[in-house]
Amino acid sequence: MLVQYLSLYVHIRCRADEDETPSTPKSTAKAIKNTIDAATPRTTAQLASQNIKKSKERAADASITRATTQSMKSRDVRREIVDNMKGHEKINKSAVCRGLNLSRTHLYYKSRRGAKPKTADATIKLVTDFYGREDVSTIYPNKTKNGKILRVLKDTVRKTYEMFISEFGPLMKSTTFHKLRPKEIKLRRRSQYLQCICDPCDNVESLLHSIRQSMCKEELESPHFLSDISLFAKACVCSFDNYDCLDKKCKKCRPELNLKPFLDTWLEREDGKKIKYDVWEYVTEEFKGKEVRKLRKVRKEGLRYELYQDLVREVQRTPSFPLHNKNAKAQLFSYKLCKSSLKEDEVAVCVDFAENYVCRIKKEAHSSYYSRDSMTVHPMVVVFPQGEEISRLYFDVISDDLKHDGSAVKVFLNRLASHLSTNYPHVKCLHIWSDGCGVQYKSRLPMLNMSKNFDIPQKVFWNFFGSRHGKNESDGESAVIKSHLDIVTRAKEDSPLDTALKCYEYLAGSPLASPLSSTARRHFCFVNKDDIDVERISIPDVICALPKVRQIHQMSGGLGDVNHRRMSCYCTEDRCKHSNLPIEKFTYPG
Repeated sequence: MLVQYLSLYVHIRCRADEDETPSTPKSTAKAIKNTIDAATPRTTAQLASQNIKKSKERAADASITRATTQSMKSRDVRREIVDNMKGHEKINKSAVCRGLNLSRTHLYYKSRRGAKPKTADATIKLVTDFYGREDVSTIYPNKTKNGKILRVLKDTVRKTYEMFISEFGPLMKSTTFHKLRPKEIKLRRRSQYLQCICDPCDNVESLLHSIRQSMCKEELESPHFLSDISLFAKACVCSFDNYDCLDKKCKKCRPELNLKPFLDTWLEREDGKKIKYDVWEYVTEEFKGKEVRKLRKVRKEGLRYELYQDLVREVQRTPSFPLHNKNAKAQLFSYKLCKSSLKEDEVAVCVDFAENYVCRIKKEAHSSYYSRDSMTVHPMVVVFPQGEEISRLYFDVISDDLKHDGSAVKVFLNRLASHLSTNYPHVKCLHIWSDGCGVQYKSRLPMLNMSKNFDIPQKVFWNFFGSRHGKNESDGESAVIKSHLDIVTRAKEDSPLDTALKCYEYLAGSPLASPLSSTARRHFCFVNKDDIDVERISIPDVICALPKVRQIHQMSGGLGDVNHRRMSCYCTEDRCKHSNLPIEKFTYPG
């Protein structure tokens, strides 16, 4: 091929009576390259048919090769490419490795390593069931893969193999045992921190887990309700929709009698061995010469009947566990129903205080380290109806006031109402959702502000998530702000973000403040501490308290009245599930 192009080049040069024929290999290669690059479009098409490319095309191929080489370093990509190569006899793996400058192990050794061992089906099922046992792996929170719930090993694979050998004998080698691990069973290093969990739910889950594990070892069939705390809550009462049963007013609802028939076989096999389990309890500790009560996870052990009695006590707590579970599930369902049933002049607002952010700089003096300023972050996620879809406004309040009380909430809500009146004048009603923190949202002062509708023009309906189940969209928004500030602080030295005002000024002009998309926007607002102090001065000395305020989950107000009910209701009129829960009215004196 080179000889043909060389003769072509010589013919062209001779006809033009220009330079002489190249005499060295370097000049010959340069001449051929120049000839190919200077070819006409028709000649270029003929060259392409012979797989001869110009310099731009060769540079593009080199870029693709480099990108492919970098992608091949990923194990998942490599496995996918190897699987796609199977059955294609025309693909030369050795040539691919040479072209990409990769070792042959990338396409050969790795593919053989993942091959499934030749094992009997009964043995494979035995190993698979062993990996999924309660004492071997635990559920990965809120994660699924191909419709299967992910689980995480409680110990290393080596110790898990030793546990399998001690129970079933040396049926296989450790490498075979490792290869038979299902894909939905992840290694121990994939486990995560779980924070702000609900301690009553975790206590019940821990006790149920210990009972299931004990039944599994004795090959007993566990009742279906032991696998899920929601099914367990329904099994503890006569009717899950009757509030007399949930409030412990029904004489027929006795958990020790409702549950015992299902656990009689397990209780009768008492062998004297104590079972270990963990529960959250308040313990008294000495701190700086004072006794302080702290919530700790305590390891306990006891006989089967003692474990059963602890489970019954957890169910009969105040409020009862079935009522606690129903409130959590029902309020989450009402929140989803509220967002899907919004009218054109209504919005849903999720609010929550984030943990105070500590302002710091990259280069910090010794004394400055111990005198850092903090700031309050209060995200409010506003959900707008937009046809079948919804749009969001992230209204983030930054303040140098560190008291998270009802006065701060009222000022923050006034700023949001002012922003909506200016930019979204069609909004006439706010459906606010928050947790049930007493100091911030659910106490005397917030209820008094609700009786005045927070002095804003829009109508306010305030809803509370279930106790200890108040995680919502605002938590993710606060994480976005804090992580962005951390990244910028580590990168910037000339303009330190060491005060709340400086952080706000940066955020207001940062890429976070630009429109995120056609359906999402973000706005930052700064509230000075003095503005909140003015509101605190106007608080009355004596404020009346609403009776049974912890049972309230929805309220609205105005003209000195507060209308409240036990559960949030966004049902349609023909299919209302809360008809047995009337709306009660409380009027403030004067």
